[in-house]
Amino acid sequence: MKIIRKRFNDWNSKKKNCLKYATFENGFMRRAMKAFPACQTIVVFSKKQVMGWALAFKHGQIVTVNIFVNKRYRRRGLATMLIEEMLKDFKVISLGEWNKATRKFFRALRDIHIRSIIVFDWWEKMHEYDQLIIKQEDVS
Repeated sequence: MKIIRKRFNDWNSKKKNCLKYATFENGFMRRAMKAFPACQTIVVFSKKQVMGWALAFKHGQIVTVNIFVNKRYRRRGLATMLIEEMLKDFKVISLGEWNKATRKFFRALRDIHIRSIIVFDWWEKMHEYDQLIIKQEDVS
C-alpha cells in the first residue's frame, strides 16, 4: 500500500482519470474535482489500483473532505486513515454524513478528534454545495 498526497491538478492525466473512475459516476466528488482543481487529494494505492482517496476543498473558512473507498477495500480502516491524513494538512475539517453508516462512523471519529471534525447532514446542505459547485464552475 502506498499513500500519496498532492493537489488534484498536479496528477498526470492518467491518474486524474483513475481518480475520476474511483468514485460514484454522478457523485459530488467528480463535480468537486473539476470545480476545484487545486483541491488537496490523498490517494491510497495498491500495486494495481486506487484503493481509496479523499479530496479536500476550502470554501470560506470551511474545509470539506469527501472520501471514496473502493468496495473491495472497505471495512479495513482506509476511510479512517484518509480522514486522519487530512487532519495533518488541515486543523479542522467538515464531513457530510449521508446515511446511517456514515453518521455513526463520522460521529465516532468526531468524538475522538473533538475540536478537529465537524459533522453535518449532507441532505440538509446538499443544495448549498450544489450552488457552490455551480458558482465555481462559472468562475473557471
